[in-house]
Amino acid sequence: MPGRSISASEPSSLVWVAPAGCPSEIEVRTRLSNAKQDTHELAIRGEIRANADEFFLDLRVSGRAQNFVRSLRATDCESLAASALWLIELAAVQLAAPRAQQEPQPQAAQSSSENQLMLADRAQRASDISAGQGAVYLDHSPPAITHDPVSAAESGTHGEAKVALAAGVGVGLAGLGLTGAAPELSVAFDAIHPVLRASLRVGTVLHSSLELDQGASLDFHSAYLALAACHDFGRRQLRTGPCAVLAGWLTFVGQTGLRDGRPEAVPWLNAGGAWHVIAALHSALQLSLELGVTVGLSSRPTFAVSGQNLAQVAPVAGYVRIGYGVELW
Repeated sequence: MPGRSISASEPSSLVWVAPAGCPSEIEVRTRLSNAKQDTHELAIRGEIRANADEFFLDLRVSGRAQNFVRSLRATDCESLAASALWLIELAAVQLAAPRAQQEPQPQAAQSSSENQLMLADRAQRASDISAGQGAVYLDHSPPAITHDPVSAAESGTHGEAKVALAAGVGVGLAGLGLTGAAPELSVAFDAIHPVLRASLRVGTVLHSSLELDQGASLDFHSAYLALAACHDFGRRQLRTGPCAVLAGWLTFVGQTGLRDGRPEAVPWLNAGGAWHVIAALHSALQLSLELGVTVGLSSRPTFAVSGQNLAQVAPVAGYVRIGYGVELW
C-alpha cells in the first residue's frame, strides 16, 4: 500500500488463510506489528480449516533457513489465532537463538532465554484453557526447529508442496457385463499432493462361469492396469473428490466341453470417472471408498460359439471398491 511503513515487528512475508468469522490476514498482521518480538525477518504461513464443530490450524514459520512447524485444533477461531500469535513470538525467539549464540552478548543471550521461557509458558497456558475452549496441539512434541538446505524464502513458498507415497489393497465389485457383477481384488500405489492424488493400480476381476448346453461352459477372468488422477477436497481426517481413470485390460476366456475349445486372451481399453472418499483412521492409516463408471475406448471383447455371440463386455461398466492403505513416506 503506498505510503505505508512496515513496523520492525511486522513479518516480511505473511500468508494467512482462514474461513469467514476467523481473524483475517489484516488483523493478524496488525497484531504482529504490535508484538514485542521482532518478526521482520520471518516468513509466516498459517491456514485455518473448519471441520464440523472444530477448527484446525497448520502454522509454519521460516527464518534463517530453519522452520518452526506446529498443528493445533480448537473449538473456536479466536483462541486458535491467539495461540498462533504466541507461537509466532516463540518462533521468533527460537529462530533468532543461533544468531544470539554467535554474538558474544551474555546479557542479550540471557534476555533471549528468559523470553523463550516466558513465551513457552504463555503458549502452554493457551492450550490449557478450560476444556473445549482452548487450542490443543495435534503434534505433542515441544515446539521445535527443523533445518532446511534451502533459503527461508524458498521454504516459505514451497514447503507445503511435499508429495507423500502410499500403498494399499482393495476389494470390490465390478460389472463388466460378461456374467454380471464379479469380485475384484487390487493393489494400489499413490502419490499424494495436498490437493492432488495420482494412483497406479493393478487388479483382477474374477468372473463366474457362463453355462452352456450339454455341460459346456465359458470361464472368464480379467486383469487390468489403471492410472487415476484425483482432486482432493478437505484435509487430514476426511478427503473426497473426483477422479479420471484410464485402464488397460486383458480378458481371458477358457472354454470347457466345446469341440473347438481353446483359451483366448483379448486386450482392450476403457476410461471413465469416479468419486472417492478417504478417511484417515490413525496417523498414516487410511480407509477409502471409490465409486466409478467407465466406457470402452477400444473394440469390446465378444465371445462367440458357432457364430452365436454368447458374452460381450458392456459399453458402460461400473464398479465399487473399498480399500485400506498406509502412507509410506
